[in-house]
Amino acid sequence: MAFLLCTALLAAHCLYEKKVVPLLIFLGGLSIIALAFILPLTKYNFSYWFNLGQPPHNARVDPFDIIDEFFSQSQWIKFYFLLVLLLAFTHFKNVRAFFSNKTPVFFLLLTLGILAQASILQVTSYTPPDNNIYFHSFAVAFILSSLTRYLGFDFYKPKSLLLCGFGIMLWWSGTYWTYFQRIAQRAMSASAAPHTSHENVVNRKTYQIDLDTTEIPMSQWRNSSLRSLQKIYLPQQTNAGIDRLLHMDILKSGKPVRVLNMTELTTLAVEIPYQLERGPDQPLWYHYGVAMFEREAELFENRIRNKQYDLILFEYIPSLNNFYPFRVRDVLQQQYQKVDSFAAPRRGKTYGTIEVYTRP
Repeated sequence: MAFLLCTALLAAHCLYEKKVVPLLIFLGGLSIIALAFILPLTKYNFSYWFNLGQPPHNARVDPFDIIDEFFSQSQWIKFYFLLVLLLAFTHFKNVRAFFSNKTPVFFLLLTLGILAQASILQVTSYTPPDNNIYFHSFAVAFILSSLTRYLGFDFYKPKSLLLCGFGIMLWWSGTYWTYFQRIAQRAMSASAAPHTSHENVVNRKTYQIDLDTTEIPMSQWRNSSLRSLQKIYLPQQTNAGIDRLLHMDILKSGKPVRVLNMTELTTLAVEIPYQLERGPDQPLWYHYGVAMFEREAELFENRIRNKQYDLILFEYIPSLNNFYPFRVRDVLQQQYQKVDSFAAPRRGKTYGTIEVYTRP
């Protein structure tokens, strides 16, 4: 999508300048660089891991889903589309006058292209749900630059720039407030008068009874003592589980161990340590249908059946469909012995458990 956007911008440039050389230089240079990087990797199944929606990557590319998501949801994207087009065409007397000016046309093409890209990406790359959030930056930049003509704002003046920056930070405060929330809550709670009554106080935080017994409150999250996770908050249950894991006899013996770590605790490769697996068939991570597919699932299932691992860690997240492949866990439970389990460092509905397996 980025390639198509760049090509469209260069094609527009060539139309204005009546020169085709810049587009040819871009396409030729990109082809040469791509070949220089890709050709040496073809022996490692490059076309399997990186393709344009062919199997096995085609499951996430559905034209109907893209259209359906755009018309049924995508409120911000559609709002920006409307506002950007209104501001672009109301500034000029007619369409011809607008297209006669190269600079605003380029800005408009870039902004609309980013919005179109975000509309597609929210379906093809659906997790995390806000991974296309960057489109706000381009749309807001276009809208503010257009409004300066009507509001008389000069963003080259520090006062105007600071005022606009403050407004945007206030608008998006929810993004960074989560990092300051715990600090502010502790400071304000410490300064508040203690509640001495034994009355069951009902307030904004307690008027609903939370029946979810899997949620670990942030009050039970602690700093990890591991050097690879310094100043990182983890649930106390997770810290305790990692401590039990690191004190297992199989790891304290000092002998090399072969480990399969299908969890988010990737820094354990530093703490144990163990040799990371390599090879042309090794996925970068274990998200089934995204980074590994049926071929890789069969590969790990066969390794498990052949007892190639001394220790296996698997993160089971029931509410996420094959975030870590369920089929591999089924074989694992048949072939290995589960010796421990503890809470994964997750919150909310995607609560998970890290399971520890050893050879029977």
